[in-house]
Amino acid sequence: MSFTLRLVVGGAVLAAAAVILSQAERPPMQSIQRGYRGTGMAEIYNPRLLAQTVVANQVPVALPSLGNSGQRRAPPTRTSRC
Repeated sequence: MSFTLRLVVGGAVLAAAAVILSQAERPPMQSIQRGYRGTGMAEIYNPRLLAQTVVANQVPVALPSLGNSGQRRAPPTRTSRC
């Protein structure tokens, strides 16, 4: 292999490694135990992203009540099964 080809392949490998490693989350991660000990029920979260998660998971504002307007449903009829 020529030196130029080795240089190009090496650069491509380094670029691919940089793209792959840039997708991983940086430490420090925090974990919280959610279940009994030894069951592996732990929640792992990133403290830097926690504020964004809290804002995204807010309960929406409730819709106003419609009141008693509209038609009422007829009560269900009973039939005997003898």
